[in-house]
Amino acid sequence: MSIPWYRRMLETPQPVRFDTALRLPQAVSRLAAETEFSSWRLRFSEYMLGRVTPDSVSLRRVVPFFRNSWQPVFEGKFVETNGRTALVGLFGTSRLTRITMYIFVGFGTFWSCLALWSVSAHPDPNLPAWFPFCGFGMAALGLLMSRGFAWLSRGDVAWLTDKITNALRTSS
Repeated sequence: MSIPWYRRMLETPQPVRFDTALRLPQAVSRLAAETEFSSWRLRFSEYMLGRVTPDSVSLRRVVPFFRNSWQPVFEGKFVETNGRTALVGLFGTSRLTRITMYIFVGFGTFWSCLALWSVSAHPDPNLPAWFPFCGFGMAALGLLMSRGFAWLSRGDVAWLTDKITNALRTSS
């Protein structure tokens, strides 16, 4: 399944699968043991935050004193086939961040389209020529901002992959 170009500008989901020889309850408990469930404790080192159940796994990396809404989040679930357990899911931006950016970019584009229509239907010599294009600039700024902030968390997928792989490893 291919993602349309306009969605790829705001989100880049990465499907992933973590196979393990552990049974489902043991895999869930091992991953849950490596995961913090609350960010209220003051920590000075990085940790994995989220929730782990057999039907729903949501994990993200927490770096003390640094918050980034564009950081990748793992969302998935455990599946068991032929006696083998696997954690399958996607690395991508959180839903709330994606929705917010769609609204931001959509509003900028919509505003420019309406401004272009308004200027062409009722020309006003007092308006600057660039007036209708402000919304496109706002949309472009949103896309640039989205990419820039995602760049700040470029190592999070590798870090989370390592933590998940180590938690699901069969040797203690």
